[in-house]
Amino acid sequence: MLIKAPKRECEEIIIGGDLNALLQSYRNNSPLIINKLSPPHYFETLGIYNAQELWHKLFFILSTSGLNLIGHKAQNVRVKENEISVSTTGARVFKYKTEKLLIFDDENVYGLPPPEKKNEDFIVLDWM
Repeated sequence: MLIKAPKRECEEIIIGGDLNALLQSYRNNSPLIINKLSPPHYFETLGIYNAQELWHKLFFILSTSGLNLIGHKAQNVRVKENEISVSTTGARVFKYKTEKLLIFDDENVYGLPPPEKKNEDFIVLDWM
């Protein structure tokens, strides 16, 4: 049995779980839907800051300020025109209407057109 929540309206919604998505949400004070947790590797840095620590702090700030809409419970996200439907691990469905959608990670996101360009960049971490 699915429990449905009423539709909510947001001007802009960000989808993604990496550091860039969290930073964009924080900078623009925009709601965030985390479709996949993607914290940076421990060795990654952003200027003088450890990227993983920054990710955890941003995750906490966005959650406590109400901008992290679903937490980390989203199983899949369906996009249809200007409506987003998110089903969670607790068999709940949340629906949002939005004018602008920024997608940083399309994993578990359905209803999108095929990608125009494939990502050719990779990060290799190796140590002894």
